[in-house]
Amino acid sequence: DLTDEYRRAAIVINPIVAGTGLKIKSVEALCHGKALVTTVNGAEGIACADEPPFVVAHDWKDFAEAVVTLLENGQRRLALQKRALNFARANFVTERVYAPLAEALR
Repeated sequence: DLTDEYRRAAIVINPIVAGTGLKIKSVEALCHGKALVTTVNGAEGIACADEPPFVVAHDWKDFAEAVVTLLENGQRRLALQKRALNFARANFVTERVYAPLAEALR
């Protein structure tokens, strides 16, 4: 159970460079309302119509700069945290996740 670790974290990073499908660590960070810095691969499978609720870095220099910026800029970090939590509440609640299955079973 990483709840205490998420509570203490100012930001969460997911520097994944390979893999397929939805990245559960990115989803967990959003569900905990944390500012997330990730790679293009770490954001794969998380569709956002509006401004993303996370920072996507396209190279390691951008990744490091994003982490430093969020650590130094509390206002920006808090805005990203709010967006992350709102996104998670809208997209990862049980009713929404299982809606297609429930509809198929009806």
